[in-house]
Amino acid sequence: MRYRIRNRFTEGTAVRRALPAGLAAAALGIAPVAAPAASAAEPAAAPVWQDVSVPQLPASTTMTDIAAAGPHAAWAVGGQSSPSAPALLRWDGHAWRTEALPASVGRGGLRAVAAAGPRSAWAIGDPQADGSGTAVHWNGAAWQRVAFPAGLTGLDVSAPRGGGGAWAAGQDYGTSAPAVLHYEHGAWVKKDIPAGELAVLSISARSGHDVWLGGMDRTTDTPFLYHWDGTAWSEARIQKPLWGAIKRIVAVSPEDVWAYRTDLIIGAEHTLLHWDGTSWTEIPVPESTGAYAGLTTDGHGGVWMSTAFTQHSSTYLHYSGGQWTTVHGPDRGAAYIGINDIERLPGHGPILSIGYDSSTPISEALR
Repeated sequence: MRYRIRNRFTEGTAVRRALPAGLAAAALGIAPVAAPAASAAEPAAAPVWQDVSVPQLPASTTMTDIAAAGPHAAWAVGGQSSPSAPALLRWDGHAWRTEALPASVGRGGLRAVAAAGPRSAWAIGDPQADGSGTAVHWNGAAWQRVAFPAGLTGLDVSAPRGGGGAWAAGQDYGTSAPAVLHYEHGAWVKKDIPAGELAVLSISARSGHDVWLGGMDRTTDTPFLYHWDGTAWSEARIQKPLWGAIKRIVAVSPEDVWAYRTDLIIGAEHTLLHWDGTSWTEIPVPESTGAYAGLTTDGHGGVWMSTAFTQHSSTYLHYSGGQWTTVHGPDRGAAYIGINDIERLPGHGPILSIGYDSSTPISEALR
């Protein structure tokens, strides 16, 4: 099937730069009536980031991605470098625990995980020793290996909550050729993508006709962002710095999409992008977040971001109502902290993060 480029997201739209929120409106000239002291309610304590216990893992383990299906169902994936082996954790609503993988998945790291629901989740990663691709599926009882194209490294995966099959972004381990795949009729199927020397780094799918794809154009070293409507790809009209990539995409609805753009090289360009169904707004990020910053919604129209490398404590950024707020995690002494991903659990669950304390895997929760 040949693709065609359409201009749904390029024509008639404009790129807007977010401005700081205005001053608060003047207070109404009405004198307040004091309530009796006995009936005054205590102010609710603000949520704080707290340390969450992680099962003992080898020191060379790096956890890279989180996906959540509900307050009692979330997964985190990663890998250890010496010896090379995948790592998988499951959140049961109270704590992380080690999750068993099929014996045939014994090498390489798992790079990405996505959850369609408590009984359906996907994880993809590096090829196995024999060159076969790595993809595993959670069926509600156990993880099972599913055939994935040989030689492909899975970089990102997304599983629509309403069904319709998971989507994956990857690249050929030898040639770095890009690949976008859809799980349909019981198999991963490669799909046509826009022409060019593309590095596909992020994907977010709400359905088979609402898929966002981001990364870097290797010929220009500039970021790209495409949308699939079930028939054709269309390129989003976003600013393209001299170099950079779209590293994270979170599609909430057709009128609410967030993306993170960074330059990947000198760390000078960090921008949050927001699509409201009509145009893209560019929102400068106030602190250096790094190429591996996590991004998730707050459930109230804003987003949380994590930063990749700080000292003493983790650093999180909250964007809501046009304003940024910086929040720190628990003090960990002189350690260097990196948070690789962050995810809000649906329902009344906390926001979870996964990362490292110097060389030790850590997790934190906002609750």
